[in-house]
Amino acid sequence: HGDLFATDLSDEELIRTIDRVVMFYVRTADRLQRTSVWMENLEGGLDYLKQVVLEDSLGICDELEQHMADLVGTYQCEWKTAVEDPEKRKRFREFVNAPEKTDP
Repeated sequence: HGDLFATDLSDEELIRTIDRVVMFYVRTADRLQRTSVWMENLEGGLDYLKQVVLEDSLGICDELEQHMADLVGTYQCEWKTAVEDPEKRKRFREFVNAPEKTDP
């Protein structure tokens, strides 16, 4: 089941809202805590989350958005980096149990 969080948001507003929720979760949840458990334990529940994310009741929405922008701006795919770097690529073999064989 789901709970209605917001309506009539533009695409830009929707993405900004999702970013805020995710960053607020990252900031306030316990390590490896599932979102459902986090929501159950969040004092004030969904109404509180709406106040924080939609109404900026804590005055932290700009900070949450900046945190997400920083994460997006510094993201790198570790596999892509490994494949494109010849030195890192040397650490991998096609067949661990038969290093003399190559992939056809």
